[in-house]
Amino acid sequence: MICVNNFVIKSGAKVRQNGIAAEPRAITMMVEAFKVAGCSAPLLVKLAHAVSIKAQGDYTQISLDYGAKHLVRRTTDAWIKLLNGTSFFRLDRSTIINLAHVVSYRRTSRDHAWIRLQGLKEPVHIGRRAILRLDQEHKLRPPQFKAG
Repeated sequence: MICVNNFVIKSGAKVRQNGIAAEPRAITMMVEAFKVAGCSAPLLVKLAHAVSIKAQGDYTQISLDYGAKHLVRRTTDAWIKLLNGTSFFRLDRSTIINLAHVVSYRRTSRDHAWIRLQGLKEPVHIGRRAILRLDQEHKLRPPQFKAG
């Protein structure tokens, strides 16, 4: 593993001098962890522990499965580019969730649903457009995505 721009990149990726991991025909980054500011020194947080990413201006608040929250100077658009091809799903302009941490999914009507995520006290409300995108992207859903 190597560290590029405060991210830990999987060892199979090639790195150019500008700090972007690249393959011969396509840019791919296998982000495994990221650095956040700690009390005395930066902390290295594994991406697998991230439950949700919520926008707060030019920053994003990352909630982890063990209850901790960190503020990172990175927009949701920048996160989406980095997390492409992972278990992360963008619900709306300001919220990204990790589908690997879904505890339950409850659809209350055609236009409303609730998703409970591990490590979050309150369920996340999703609207009709997010429900439709979730249905399209995950036709063969795991058991926790059964409507009910």
